[in-house]
Amino acid sequence: MNKHLRYTLMSMLMMVCGWASAQVITFDPAVDLGTQASSSTGEDQVTKSGVTIAASPTGSFGNGQQYRVYKGSDFTVTSTAGNITKVEITCTASDDAKYGPGCFSAPTAGSYAYEGTIGTWTGNASSFSMNATSNQVRMTLVKVTIGDGGEEPGPGPEPQPGNPTGSGTLADPWNAVAANNFVAGLAADTPTEEDYYIKGKIAKLGNKGEFGSQFGNATFYISDDGTDANTFYIYRTYYLENKMWVEGNTQIKVGDEVIICGKLVNYKGDTPETVQNQSYIYSLNGATKEETHEEPPVEGAIVFDATVDLGTQAGSSSEEDHVTKNGVTIAASPIGSFGNGQQYRVYKNSDFIVTSTVGDITKIVVTCTASGEEKYGPGCLINPTSGSYTFEGNTGTWTGSASSVSMNAAEYQVRMTKVEVYIGGEVQKVLTISGTTPFTTSTTVTITPSNADYAVYYTLDGSDPRTSSTQQVYSAPFTLTATTTVKAVEEDLAGVLSDVVEKTFVKEQAPDIPTVNDIAAFKALESGTEATLKLNNAQVLYALDRDVYVRDATGAVEFYNTQLGFETGQVLNGEITGKFSPYNGLPELVSTSNTDANTFTATAGEEPLPVSTTISQLSESLLCDLVEFPATLSKEEAGTFANSGDSKILLYDKFKVLDDSTPYGQDCYVKGILVIYKGDLQVYPTAISNNSGIQELSGVLLDSNAPMYNLSGQKVGPDYKGVIIQNGKKLILK
Repeated sequence: MNKHLRYTLMSMLMMVCGWASAQVITFDPAVDLGTQASSSTGEDQVTKSGVTIAASPTGSFGNGQQYRVYKGSDFTVTSTAGNITKVEITCTASDDAKYGPGCFSAPTAGSYAYEGTIGTWTGNASSFSMNATSNQVRMTLVKVTIGDGGEEPGPGPEPQPGNPTGSGTLADPWNAVAANNFVAGLAADTPTEEDYYIKGKIAKLGNKGEFGSQFGNATFYISDDGTDANTFYIYRTYYLENKMWVEGNTQIKVGDEVIICGKLVNYKGDTPETVQNQSYIYSLNGATKEETHEEPPVEGAIVFDATVDLGTQAGSSSEEDHVTKNGVTIAASPIGSFGNGQQYRVYKNSDFIVTSTVGDITKIVVTCTASGEEKYGPGCLINPTSGSYTFEGNTGTWTGSASSVSMNAAEYQVRMTKVEVYIGGEVQKVLTISGTTPFTTSTTVTITPSNADYAVYYTLDGSDPRTSSTQQVYSAPFTLTATTTVKAVEEDLAGVLSDVVEKTFVKEQAPDIPTVNDIAAFKALESGTEATLKLNNAQVLYALDRDVYVRDATGAVEFYNTQLGFETGQVLNGEITGKFSPYNGLPELVSTSNTDANTFTATAGEEPLPVSTTISQLSESLLCDLVEFPATLSKEEAGTFANSGDSKILLYDKFKVLDDSTPYGQDCYVKGILVIYKGDLQVYPTAISNNSGIQELSGVLLDSNAPMYNLSGQKVGPDYKGVIIQNGKKLILK
């Protein structure tokens, strides 16, 4: 029988005997801490005695006061110590008040009830979840009963070699036997998603032996007492601080005490071990970092190859992903896929983040599967948090000096086959000339000296900038509208001139771009068509960050991520060029290289008037438009809904309007942008009012000089009969 399997079966038998009597595991937030403190944007969890409590996607278990499960997140309890039969939580508020136990709903198994500050789940399952649907939940105590109940066990006898101990956390690492037991229950060749901690003494070195400088990892076995019995296999693990071992670092030996942190796998279904290069020595004989050797500076680039250096997300992904190598981490958040073996994929609207613990990053070069601003190309990365970023062809280059830098895939997904990260040193030896080439209308040229104190001289006529009479002093980026060769030199503080650096920017014939007269015609274009939209007294209905909604007399459309600085209420005249690119059925104008703020004027206007309607009258003809309708609001498991009779519509709080003052259960008016998601109409609310504000007047205007509009937003005269809007108020003219 396989040695590991034999030990596993023996240990499992011991565990079954030990767990035959029921037990209660108590989680105290003042003592049993997670990793997220105070406000959190990530998940959190605590593991104790084989039981894990977790909050996902967002929670805070590390503040020392309460376990916080944020609104919309799941509270999950999982046990490897036997089935859960009861969970009792104590909260900071009562019933279904904010933070109370009644904010949990929809358990995936068993049943859940609450009274006062206590919530109780009962059932029989190894794992279950509940959702914090209506509000955040804050818990001061969580008691988990395993088996038939009973008192929480007190300290047991001192564990002997061969008995499983620990819970797999840093505070309470598994021993080798407990780690074997856990991994033996995993599906074959499926690595864990989480990192676990295992402690022991090195019993013997494996086939790959001690650390070597070629791969920087080591392979060995650990056990409780350092003997070759009841061992766990540590396969190709990294050194302290999750770094590759280098010559001069302390070498391991039999008898060393270690704590290992990393992912685990049941290799071929019969060998529990650490995942290759996804674990490291957390501590070696009590030390958590190498103190006797200063790590040499990194020479050249740290190269991430998408076919070799893999993350955990393969194919289509709905989670973040990252890869760490030589102290540098590349990541995509909140959504990416770095484990497909072909490209590193940073999904639309996600951030590409590079972080270093081995020195400041001075240069990043990404190689993509497409060119320029095309889908998947390097031009789809924008807004670096520091430094500067340029692209040409299928290559994008960031330069600067930072321990971490982030850029956003604003318009399209970005796919990279290679990422090169340079640490420290003088990467830039001479000045650089950057800008887009080829271009169709204009391009902005930036000249960056190798030292900020150096002077820069340039020419645009092909002559030598060191001697030419047409030499210019560079002070700021400039614009080119024709094919031009830019030549430049820099002058150091001693007056010495550098060699000439040059770059040619080529203007290409712009493709025939059709012009459409209004928004309705723009929305009638085939998806992916670039066109020039004429703006005739169009108005910005709502503008927030990347989302700008614009209406003219024919309809409304979203200007998505144009970065042109629109403001709510502005009136637009002129024209704007962009691509018609519907997103999940929502009509959008997205920017192209021809999108330019100089082609239109934006003047301040009055507060945009909503289209007055009812829920039953909402239709796709009003997508992206500002609408207003009467309703009663209700909180349901699927979210907040506006209701009127038999009609209802989901209110998605994109603009963070809903809060504790929202009049749930009362008659009110909802104003917002009508959108569509997965075929269903929704509203992004912009304001909630308690009443309509309609005043009844007979033939008298509130202000005889102010314009009047009907409920469709059309301007009307004083002879109009019915409901009108003037100075932001609704009036009835008879």
